[in-house]
Order: sequence, then structure tokens, then C-alpha cells
Amino acid sequence: MAQPSAWSWTWSAAEPAAACLAQSSAGVQRSPIGGIGRFWMSDGRWLLQTSDNGRRERQIQVCDELELFVDDRGWAGAPALLHIHGGPGQGCWDFMFAQGELLARHLRVVGVDQRGCLRSDDAPMNELDQATLVRDYEVVRRALGVGQWTILGHSAGGPTVLEYVSRHPESVQAVILDNAVVDGEASTRHRMRKVASLFELQSRSDLAARARGLAGRPEPIVDPQESIDLMHQLGGDYMSQFFHSDGGLRAWRAVMSACDLEPSLWERDVARRPACRWSSRPDRHAREHRAAVFDDVGESDPITTPRQVEAHRGLHLGQQHCFPATGHFAFLERPQEYAEVLTTWIAGLVAKVG
Repeated sequence: MAQPSAWSWTWSAAEPAAACLAQSSAGVQRSPIGGIGRFWMSDGRWLLQTSDNGRRERQIQVCDELELFVDDRGWAGAPALLHIHGGPGQGCWDFMFAQGELLARHLRVVGVDQRGCLRSDDAPMNELDQATLVRDYEVVRRALGVGQWTILGHSAGGPTVLEYVSRHPESVQAVILDNAVVDGEASTRHRMRKVASLFELQSRSDLAARARGLAGRPEPIVDPQESIDLMHQLGGDYMSQFFHSDGGLRAWRAVMSACDLEPSLWERDVARRPACRWSSRPDRHAREHRAAVFDDVGESDPITTPRQVEAHRGLHLGQQHCFPATGHFAFLERPQEYAEVLTTWIAGLVAKVG
């Protein structure tokens, strides 16, 4: 089946909010070419829908004796979206579970477990730096036959996105900063204010005062370990800092309960985080680059600072979107809205530049 000469999309009717937990490909025809299902002509526009979203899991060798796990979904000829996960060390499992099939109806979406994380091969601690990760992504891009792609950085994936577009602007069509860290120190201070409020709810005023003191400290925060140790004293409420409400937290727990990966893989993931704690560089600001930028943030996200949101207004071909009643994981707190917003923006961008 031939690719249409000009891409545009229509968005299908929204399914229930829990679609990422009950996905189906019923009624969609399979085709031999990597996940293409059907093209429809509707009001003069092409609508692309994939079959079972052409899911292709593979290991891609990026250097001698080191392979990365790659989850590649959707028609190979559709506009490509690369997900760069945060954590650091989180892996792409949760994003691809919540968004893979939704986005792959209209895009080619690629998730990668970074070296040393989840289903990818282990890696020496001294190899977990941004430059190495960017080289890995470039190897994956070439192996998949992608010319350019939109790169999405969630949370701690933000600095890697900016590193990527700095080193390889020719490979990047657009940038999506998804509740992303741009200035690591500023995000730490912003986050400590929410941590302080959680300690107050626990009636632990001494720890709340410590968190507020760290947020307002006049000296630079050079070592993030102090804030990390403090956050972990939240105990069972640790994950609450990332969500707008208990409903969002329940949605996250429901998604994670569906994960069938070995617990040891997640433990290895956590063990890799200290090696990945680089300082994000505000001088690598998205304004320096000519790639189109989409900045999305959850209403109660503890990571993205108001200053960052303001600084990104008016970027080249840029747009911002605030997901209401969400925190740090809008992609699973409001999966349908998230997929529709991103797909619509990418479709409009393709129309502008194509």
C-alpha cells in the first residue's frame, strides 16, 4: 500500500480512560508491512491506523558486546517519535505500556531501555553519561532506518534530549519536553517545597523545615544526595509527591501491577541511578536550537518549575500544554488526552514543514 503524498491525521473517538489497561486490536486488518492496518480517506484527509500497532521488540547492538532493548511500534513509514526515559534509569516500560498502542495508531513510536537499565545489557558505571546515551540513540536511529524523529524527554530525560539536539540537530525534527528537568538545581528546589508539604501532612515538622530550608538555601546545591535522602524519608508517601491526587497514584499502581518483568531488573535499575546523576546544564537551553519545541507539564508536577515554563514561551514553532489534575506522569494519569495532544501537535508540525 502506497504512502500518501502529504500526511495529515484525524483523531479517532476517545476510548475509556483505562484504555491502556484494556487494549484491543479487534476489527483492524493486518498487513505484511510492519504494522500498517488501514488507510481511509475522510474529507480529503488520510487517516492512518495500525493493526496491533506493529509491535516489534528487538535487541540492537550499539557497541561491542552491548545490546539495547528496543520497543518499536507502528508503521515504519509514519512520523517517528523516540521516547527518552527519565529516572535516571527508569526504562521505557511504563511509557510504552500506557502510550505505545495509543500513539502507534498515528505515529511510529520507539522506546529504548538505556544501557544498564531494565531489559538492556548491563554497562560499566563510568559509561552512563549523556554523550554515551546520545551515541546509543543515534545507533538505534540508523538501525531502524529513521531519517529524522521527534525526541521526547520525560523528567530526567530532558537533559539527554537537549544534549541530543545539540550534537545531532540533523537527526531531530522536533523536541518534546515532558515534565522535564532542564535546570537540575532549580527542579530540586521546586520539588523540596512539595516534599515539605507532605512532611507536614505526616506531622513531621522537623523534616518539613529541612526540606523548606533546602529549597531556600542561598548557596548552590552541588550534591543532589541530600535532597534524595530527605525525600526517601517520606517512606510510603514517597510516590505521592509525583501525583496531583490519590487517583493518579492509584492509576500508576494499576499500571505497575501489570508489569511482568522480573523484580531483579527493577532493582538493577535503581542501583544504576547514582551513576546517572549528572547535573543538567541550563546553558543547553532549548532556545539555542532551531528544532520545534513542545513543552508539556502536569498541573501539580514537582519537577518543572514556573520559571522553566515561562522561559520556553515563544520558542521556534513551539507550543505549551498544561494537563489539568495531573502530576509528573500525565502519560498514564490522562492517557487519552496525552496521546491526542501529542499526536495533534506532531501532525500540525508535519503539515507546516512538509
